[in-house]
Amino acid sequence: MLNLKKYIERELQQVYDWFFNKNDLQLKVQNEINRIILPMITSKEKQEFNDDKVKDFVSLYDGINQPFQVLGKNIIVDSAINQLFLLQKYNVQPKLSQLSEKDFYKLCQDIIDSTQIGSNIKALSMMLKSEWTNSEDEVNFWNANVNAVKRKVVLERIFIVKKEEAHRLKSIPQILNHVKYGNDFLKPYVVEKELLLHHHPQLLEKAGNGFLLINNMNNKIALLDSDPDSGMRGTPIFDRDELGKLEQFFNELKQLAIPLQKYLETIKLSHYKKEMISIFVTTECNLNCDYCFTNKYADTHKNQTIDLEFVKKGIDDYFKTDYLRHVRFFGAGEPTVKLNLIKEIHKYAREKGGEAVTFEIQTNGAFNDDTARWLAKNIDIIWISCDGTPDIQDSHRLCLDVTKKSSALIEKNISIIKRNNNFVGIRSTITNENVKRQIEMIDYFSNLGIRDIWVDPIFPSVSEKEQENDFNNMLFAEKFLEACTYAENIGVFYGSIMTCNFGDSVTKHCRACLPVPHLTTDGYVSACDMALFGEDNNHMQSFIYGKWNSEIKRIEYYREREEVLQSRSTEHMIHCKDCTAKEHCGGYCLGEVLNETKDLFGQKRGVCEAIRFLDSKMTESQRKYIYSHP
Repeated sequence: MLNLKKYIERELQQVYDWFFNKNDLQLKVQNEINRIILPMITSKEKQEFNDDKVKDFVSLYDGINQPFQVLGKNIIVDSAINQLFLLQKYNVQPKLSQLSEKDFYKLCQDIIDSTQIGSNIKALSMMLKSEWTNSEDEVNFWNANVNAVKRKVVLERIFIVKKEEAHRLKSIPQILNHVKYGNDFLKPYVVEKELLLHHHPQLLEKAGNGFLLINNMNNKIALLDSDPDSGMRGTPIFDRDELGKLEQFFNELKQLAIPLQKYLETIKLSHYKKEMISIFVTTECNLNCDYCFTNKYADTHKNQTIDLEFVKKGIDDYFKTDYLRHVRFFGAGEPTVKLNLIKEIHKYAREKGGEAVTFEIQTNGAFNDDTARWLAKNIDIIWISCDGTPDIQDSHRLCLDVTKKSSALIEKNISIIKRNNNFVGIRSTITNENVKRQIEMIDYFSNLGIRDIWVDPIFPSVSEKEQENDFNNMLFAEKFLEACTYAENIGVFYGSIMTCNFGDSVTKHCRACLPVPHLTTDGYVSACDMALFGEDNNHMQSFIYGKWNSEIKRIEYYREREEVLQSRSTEHMIHCKDCTAKEHCGGYCLGEVLNETKDLFGQKRGVCEAIRFLDSKMTESQRKYIYSHP
């Protein structure tokens, strides 16, 4: 209640008419409370509004017994009473932004809870990273929104988003809720920040960091947001002129907005936009694939498992960024060999990021039933490596236990996971043995219940030696196109590293260009799945951009290497200059290029030819990118 006297006196300073004593003003206060406030509150609250409470309101004016005049008393006193009530009810101060994030959400919730049938709420949100989690405060705030809509309160909300960040919208709980519950009373919209910046800068300036504007029958209140990172949020606005300007601004902005559901359908996805933190769990593996690209069995990395403290710090650092809250478990070995460690990491990430965090795993699928059930329950996206029919699979992906067949284990585990999990896909390596059998592979996996298949041509293992790849990429492309058409006709998604950016327009190929972290078993931060070890001082070092310091419990990042990776784009690659497919390629896979050419900006000519062929042949529907790709 601090500063209320000064605030309301400022409202009543203009002279027009007279109140000669306290009783006159008290009578006016009581009348206004009966007319405006009592219809808004519960029976229990009404009991508290007795004569003593009214006297408490009036006693805020020390010197009230001196006569003063009021300009337009019916308007100004009404406004003052309304302001006084709202300030007292929510215990906030005018023109002040000193609310913690928790108090800010609580205040928003309380204000929304006070709305009644016939009222309307206009909310403007700048999509800030604080809204990309699913905290308890946000859940409670959302529940207040739902309850208001159930009372037939019209809630219109405009999200201002950056076009380059639009792909993240589908992972934000707040956005998903608006899509799920959108109806005649809940109306969400989107405006791109770039549109405002270039064509309506004055509107962007007015937007600030957003606001909540409520027209609650005869009373209005707005709550302006301030920077969540500042820890100082929320400025209440009661001035009728200011409220009118906010409402007019909101309506102008809505003229430029697109309904949320319609906007989400226009978002283009690509490999470059898949953001995540990858955890290379262990070098231990229960298979011995004959073409494995890692050196996990080398003495320096044999039986190596990532340090949990390192992982926790990596997650802390990553969750401070604006990127998607997506955690992925990967090689160099088989991650499920260390399932207990995965469980600990899963628990920590959930504690830090809430239900907004999603999980993914790339696995060989050769695990026991208990592991299959845990994965099905706790991992959102499961990719199993399998190269096709059992004769192909078992010839390349051999179990260390020679009495077992990896194909049989995979078939069994797919059956278990499909009963419990929304998404399980297959990731296949295409070799000379199965390049002409891709349609046969699709039928095999489809009969197992798989609807998503990703295939990548074989590439040389990571090695200091000169690598020769005799794989025929053009043959792959021709057979892939046939298989892609076949898969589309039977309702199966069929994708490849060569086509992973075909659904978008890009200048960079993948997340290595951002970069986003891949935590290695030997304590380094890598930008790429193919740079699995930091201690191997070889040609893949360009991808190593951080190191865990266990003594001070901190990751030390190499910013100059990040800058080099960020510069890897088609405008900096001479061979991409006149390529007809550059917009839908982005320079191809950094890992493969660096491994085989020793040049981060190099070229795999055979792959380029195949990509141009596919770019010229694939239909619009075949170019669609499935965001869950490994």
